[in-house]
Amino acid sequence: MQAKDARLTPLQAALIVAAERGIARDSRTFARVVGVAHALALREVNALVKMGGSLRVTKREARTLRTHYVLQDGTAGDEAAL
Repeated sequence: MQAKDARLTPLQAALIVAAERGIARDSRTFARVVGVAHALALREVNALVKMGGSLRVTKREARTLRTHYVLQDGTAGDEAAL
């Protein structure tokens, strides 16, 4: 993934791959699966959204800050494989 876009950090590339493969569709799940702090996952999700073209936020939970996302083209996980 980083070979396609040199601007991506390793965590950003992992977020995109996780979304493509249906591994994680929200920041909290991604952080748990990858073993990083939720704050780091949130920072990278927000950076990808600001860069544009990769992820689109679909929901933010105010209390936990969990951020749900899909690939910018609207697919996530199982839908991407179809």
